[in-house]
Amino acid sequence: MLTTQCSQQGDTKSKPNRPGGLYCSYVKMGDQLYISGQTSRIDDCVMQGRLGDTLTIDDGKKAAQLCARNVLDQVDQFCYDNAAEIKATIKLQVFMQATESFTDHAKVADGASEYLQEKLGEQGRHCRTAVGVASLPRGAAVEIDAIFELISD
Repeated sequence: MLTTQCSQQGDTKSKPNRPGGLYCSYVKMGDQLYISGQTSRIDDCVMQGRLGDTLTIDDGKKAAQLCARNVLDQVDQFCYDNAAEIKATIKLQVFMQATESFTDHAKVADGASEYLQEKLGEQGRHCRTAVGVASLPRGAAVEIDAIFELISD
């Protein structure tokens, strides 16, 4: 079962999550926008668990959708601050806490891919990597980083 540190929080939030360490939420290089890893959290409430143990594939997909939403929150903030627009989603890297025997990584990552394509249409199509890991920051179920192409000036 997907658990959260703050189950009362719900599905709303007012602004992008702040970095959990000494790094930037995003960096622009040329026409590309790199988004730092976004975990399955809303503010300080982290959706936790391990695929193949405490989480089902559907739970993992929900966590991946939340990560994708957090990625888009960072993109929106960058675009707002810099009067920029997204041309395309280039790549996602999806990391999920999983047992050694868990092998349905792609199904979990589909949660993020479906979310981006729903929100961005064709601009949300991308290449992707999906891997299982032993742990993630604050026990998060999923973490995603992304690369986007910006419309040139």
